[in-house]
Amino acid sequence: MADHSWDSCYLYRRHSPRQLRDWVTRLRWFRFCSAFGAHNNDGDDLRLALRAETEHELAAVLAALGITELGHVRIAGENAYVWSRLGRLELRLSDPDQPYEVTARTVESAIRIEAALGTLTSSVIDPPLDDPHCVCPKYHPHLWSR
Repeated sequence: MADHSWDSCYLYRRHSPRQLRDWVTRLRWFRFCSAFGAHNNDGDDLRLALRAETEHELAAVLAALGITELGHVRIAGENAYVWSRLGRLELRLSDPDQPYEVTARTVESAIRIEAALGTLTSSVIDPPLDDPHCVCPKYHPHLWSR
């Protein structure tokens, strides 16, 4: 059950429920994750996690994405931040001009990257952040209901 007071005060502080619903219906694998705030120096982003439990699997995932290194990269012509941890490769997107924000431009970038995933979709870890800050069916099913 959703905590609607948390949703209205925190989750929807920058994006309306209507906007988030639009994004979740347009995105298949990327999830909107809201910043934790306070002094964490973090921002909102779109996240995708891919299973990569060994160095060999990590190398194969990187090759499938067309990248050779971690950090700020281009995937399918789009800017992304890619890093590896705990058996996974994470992709994070935010607006290039507003690095702590997710905008319509960020969503379009995510759609293009999703289209380029190919067989990697079988390795998607959902949710990429197992926390209510991650807008996913597990924590916010009301955004997926009609």
